[in-house]
Amino acid sequence: MLTRTTFLIPLAIWAQSETASTKPKGNDQERFAEFEAPITVNTFRSLLFGSTIDPKQHKELGTSRSACRENEVWNGKVCLEIGISSEGYPFYYGSSSEPAYLIPREVMDEPPVENLWVYYLDKQPNGSVITVNESHVTFPNYKPLQAGYAHSMHSLGEWESGVSNILPWANLVSVVSPLTVAALGEKLHAVKASPSDISHKEAVDKLLEDRFRVTNSIAAATKHARDMAIGAAVTGGSLGGRLTDASIDLIQLNQIRDHVMADDGKREVDVKKASKSYANHKASAMQALQDAANNTSIKSKNRCFHWEVHPKLYVHNETLSFPLDTNLVGIQGEVSFSPNRIFTVTTGTVVASYDPEARAVFFYYVASSQSILPDKWPTPLPVAPKLFLGPVDGVVPVSRTDGRTTTHTEQTSMVARGLYTTVESMPLDYERFYLDPATECPASKIDVYADDIYNGLDHDAHEADWISSDVFDKFLTSTSALTAIGGTVDCAITYLRATARPNGFDFFEYAVWGHFYMEQSQESALQSFKVRHWDNGVILPAPSKKTTVRALQQSAEEEKRQIAQWKDQFRADFKKRIAVIPADEWHATDSKVKASIEKLLSDGW
Repeated sequence: MLTRTTFLIPLAIWAQSETASTKPKGNDQERFAEFEAPITVNTFRSLLFGSTIDPKQHKELGTSRSACRENEVWNGKVCLEIGISSEGYPFYYGSSSEPAYLIPREVMDEPPVENLWVYYLDKQPNGSVITVNESHVTFPNYKPLQAGYAHSMHSLGEWESGVSNILPWANLVSVVSPLTVAALGEKLHAVKASPSDISHKEAVDKLLEDRFRVTNSIAAATKHARDMAIGAAVTGGSLGGRLTDASIDLIQLNQIRDHVMADDGKREVDVKKASKSYANHKASAMQALQDAANNTSIKSKNRCFHWEVHPKLYVHNETLSFPLDTNLVGIQGEVSFSPNRIFTVTTGTVVASYDPEARAVFFYYVASSQSILPDKWPTPLPVAPKLFLGPVDGVVPVSRTDGRTTTHTEQTSMVARGLYTTVESMPLDYERFYLDPATECPASKIDVYADDIYNGLDHDAHEADWISSDVFDKFLTSTSALTAIGGTVDCAITYLRATARPNGFDFFEYAVWGHFYMEQSQESALQSFKVRHWDNGVILPAPSKKTTVRALQQSAEEEKRQIAQWKDQFRADFKKRIAVIPADEWHATDSKVKASIEKLLSDGW
């Protein structure tokens, strides 16, 4: 009897085990037991989302790159239309019918970003084991890992080094690419860094200094309703798709895909490892782990890193095995919440290597593209929106054609804009992420939402969506997914709270937590939501001064009355925004978004 599934990419090899307890659990894994023959990459990806696909449907789910027309580009699965103006990608985000800003391309002579991580085999947390043989390094899935890191943003002239706390998993579906198979979530703590913009933190500090205590009480009392409104706004406004499509030049991503397959994956590997930049990043990453023992975390970032399919990258139910000294496609999303608020996506090549003397594994990432998408507040924007592009590993020149798809370049609907306005009218709770996570989210809370967490990751329901960046927004139309994300925000305290206080659960935080959730399997999400290692290995700064410095002389009853009054006014204003939406647009609005709107209009929160 087939009791354990082991699959290699692009071929599937099924291994048998006599131990019944090793049989994988959950819809995503059990389905593999039905297939015992080698499978192609396209069929492999299709199997993740359904055991039977008729020929017509399979054709719709997969198109060869050669089939793309002159005005189209291949995204790894299908052909998408391109044609972005030279002025830049129009990024719609917020309540305005006009773009928040345009995102032009800027070509560089060097890579926009370089990262290097060092993992010591003998210094992993919680007994997690990294193994190395002559050809591969193997990570355990869903087990906490820790690395020192060095990060250079040549695009902005910034650098930092510090400690990264990590959780790896098999990547069944991704907003960044239909070809991802492995991923990890990270929280990075910089212990040394170059000066960077702090305008957002300064703006928040000023806002809180001017805030009355009752406003903080309103924020705390309405935070879950605000969470729900953000989910509806993100879904209705296709924010996930817009962030991704504005950030990834698919022409260059295909150049990267071709590059990593050249020379059996060895093209430019020796050159990169012999470079001065590699040596400097390696030394900085190793030193960072020592620095962390005596230096306070300056700032934190959240990051996801994805590997695309490769013949030598082995994805198992319990482990990920990366080939040594071999180019792989790496796609990275990164968000800074404070002291600045910037969303970035990078694409490039990543190479793993092993130093037996140090008993350490190094991953070196050279990104040839990087998007810079600042939050729209404060204004004026402290950083100019850009898509930086450099030659792939220094040898493949940047295409003159903008390879970003036009899929999400239209303005957002009136429904979405109304929802954005609604969220912006609700005060943000800047204190919830700095409460005790054990109190706010005991293990029993995850159990309460277990069914929603599990059912929200029903990949069968999205077998036609995972081929594009729409997958994030379409996942969020699931009632279970919306409930799981919104209901577990307090379980994300250690993951989402910024070292450079403060931040709350706003649009960027929602994108990160939702992304963290929807890219996992049903079983792994239940495990990863309980992980609390994100601030380990660093000295956290002492709490800043109390944020609420103004208070009205009022009783508790008076404060309750003001909160109720605020809710009544909120609902009245919200009804006015909904009332002006044209009937045809309201009819076309997703039913789950409508349900969220109706709940916000009720008095049940």
